[in-house]
Amino acid sequence: MSSDWFFPVKIAMPWESFRRLPRHPAYRYEYRGEEALVSGRPQYLHCWRGTTPGESGNDAVPSNPSSFLPDFGLQLLSWEEGTGTSQQKDDLLELFRESFAESPPFFALGQDEQKLAAFESFGGSIAGFSGCPVNVASFVIRQRESSLPVAALLVTLVPPGDWTDFSDSGWKAPPPKDPIRSRWGHAHLTWVFVSPRWRRRGLGEFLLRKSLSQLDDLRYEKLFSTFMLGDHASMLWHWKQKFQLLPSISSARFR
Repeated sequence: MSSDWFFPVKIAMPWESFRRLPRHPAYRYEYRGEEALVSGRPQYLHCWRGTTPGESGNDAVPSNPSSFLPDFGLQLLSWEEGTGTSQQKDDLLELFRESFAESPPFFALGQDEQKLAAFESFGGSIAGFSGCPVNVASFVIRQRESSLPVAALLVTLVPPGDWTDFSDSGWKAPPPKDPIRSRWGHAHLTWVFVSPRWRRRGLGEFLLRKSLSQLDDLRYEKLFSTFMLGDHASMLWHWKQKFQLLPSISSARFR
């Protein structure tokens, strides 16, 4: 998430009230002239897990999604099937906004600003600004009756390098003609999100397992991921999915 959406806020208050303010790691808190200045300071944690079945807790993926999703009236789509039309992309952008509405920096934005932030962040990823999308390892889940999406997962390739000191998701050089086939760079779990109305049903885990299976077929041995320091829900989800934390904290700006 770009730090550009962490808008600074000034609040007049006495020093004693400022001292009692709850702190969030994604923000900097300063006191100047009887005013509290709160500004963005997002930091990110990097982690990884293996893709091979049996490693890092990767249990077997159900070979037939019909054994799992129809109970909820849902359907699994490939990335191309789920993002092929303008309406599908618009629906995914709204799902993205809704899914992150209570997370920083979205919780401090109005709905129109949230839509712009979603367009910049997730819309940019759809356009390939977060690295080459791995379409075969990315999926959308939608409701059968309405065709509206309820969950999505996007894997992209990010530059090769040492992830213990990773700070920039931009390509330093043009990728090969077929970066996926040549296994150039790292597979990165760039986005995974579920509608608030559909959480706690295992949809995120189901999408991850499907993605891991595809990445294993492509002979990618590791899947990397990134989450914001202080985002406890994301941290716990990654821990549950057997991701291992890398030792560094950096200010990467994934879009």
